[in-house]
Amino acid sequence: MLGKIAADKRTQLILATHDRNILAGLVNAEAPLTVVRLVRQQDNSTKAYQLKSDNLRDIMKDPILKYSHVLDGLFHEVAILAEAERDCRFYEAALDVHETALPAGPQQQSPLPATEVLFIPTGGTSNMPRLAKALKSLNVPVIACADLDVLDKKPVLKNIVEAVGGEWAGLDDDWKSVVAPLNAAAPTDNAVTVAERVRGAFDALIKQNPYALFDGDARKAINVAMKAQSRPWDEVKHHGVPELQRVNKENPEAVSRLINGLATQGVVLVHVGELESFAHDIGAYKGKAWLPAALAADVQSRAVVQEQIQRLLDVAVPLTSWAV
Repeated sequence: MLGKIAADKRTQLILATHDRNILAGLVNAEAPLTVVRLVRQQDNSTKAYQLKSDNLRDIMKDPILKYSHVLDGLFHEVAILAEAERDCRFYEAALDVHETALPAGPQQQSPLPATEVLFIPTGGTSNMPRLAKALKSLNVPVIACADLDVLDKKPVLKNIVEAVGGEWAGLDDDWKSVVAPLNAAAPTDNAVTVAERVRGAFDALIKQNPYALFDGDARKAINVAMKAQSRPWDEVKHHGVPELQRVNKENPEAVSRLINGLATQGVVLVHVGELESFAHDIGAYKGKAWLPAALAADVQSRAVVQEQIQRLLDVAVPLTSWAV
């Protein structure tokens, strides 16, 4: 309505807002639009970034971007892309714990407030480049937090690196070295191995709720356990970086160089493998049951989780006005 009034009456309107819905409405209006993003610096100065209205309109025309949280990134110091909604909610809880644990005053290791960090779900790594490019077009600093098995998808990983503003060339040799032994033919599971995996999955379900109906996530957990483990990337997702180091025992330095190199380029991998690998002991398998069980068990406060948060902040803080 504001956009329509401004267009009809040929009136200039200056509006300050932190509401993505108001911004989206103005972008969709027919009136000419200029968007200026103001970023308050720690020395109390303010930087202004003029955004191209065409970039905003392109976002609103793209169904995936329009219904994402990309526009919310305008109102935060940095955006972190994660694979799923539950990843974002868990990292938000872990970041709150991290902030609470910091000492007050100038001795803080990372002064970036949790409210200045926006976690955005992407629905998988293949969508990360699209959202990253949109955020970059709005001058919003962005980094990606992906599961460890993204290393198995070179085109996707390369696109993510370049979309967040990094360069792939210096990473390619180490990537080839690290993934080569993992992509070799894997042995076929025998009956005993499958039985042990299924028994473990049933034990976890029974521990969670022995009288729950065997459907939904429970059935999915058993079906996954029954599948033959045809590739070692499942072990990487389950055990994380130590498994990568074990498989690359002839050249473990390449693993460290690759993971650290990706972080310097704006891509922070989940060192434990995937979200659920932060806690295999809470009696909940993958799916909707894991997040509430993890939060109830205070998994977000565990050292391994806080180490991952610190890795994210180590990359995110220098991109913001909170860098010291």
